[in-house]
Amino acid sequence: SVIGLSHNNNRTISQKLTRFQGRNIFSLSESEFNEILEKFNIIESYEIKKIFPNRIELKLKRTNFIAFTFLNNSKYIIGENNKLIDFDELSYGDLNLPIVFTNDNFQKFKELKEIIEQTNFNFKEVESFYYFKIGRWDIKLNNGILIKLPEKEYEKSLEKFIKVYSEIKRDKYKIFDFRIENQLILN
Repeated sequence: SVIGLSHNNNRTISQKLTRFQGRNIFSLSESEFNEILEKFNIIESYEIKKIFPNRIELKLKRTNFIAFTFLNNSKYIIGENNKLIDFDELSYGDLNLPIVFTNDNFQKFKELKEIIEQTNFNFKEVESFYYFKIGRWDIKLNNGILIKLPEKEYEKSLEKFIKVYSEIKRDKYKIFDFRIENQLILN
């Protein structure tokens, strides 16, 4: 039995595991299951439990969805496991996630997300992320504000943004530019 994901995903995985039917439960190895389960990017982790005499139970944990992205004109979801999940294969309805434009550099997005988590910056307020090849990010918020980060020290710039944004008249500025070291340009 397979549990933990949507009905469709559980069924799809069960179908892939039918090749184990009729085999002795003692002869099945975890690596045989790993080989199949690693192909499903939606899985964060799993537990394999042999229930003697003839049953195997798989408990799957879905990765958290953190953002949308596009690759080769197809829409994907970036999972917290840093894998791309084909959006068409999902049955999770309307997801309120930011869009990431990265030119296939998802490792850089993961690094940025880890930095964001170390600050008081609210990830849920983000509409989109834009990665530039020179190594910097722009972050556009749901309210239209654009934050231009420098190539380094994202955390420091995000903390400055949080402080400045809480102290000023919020609808007065739409661009917070931190690209020049030790300066903030407001527009």
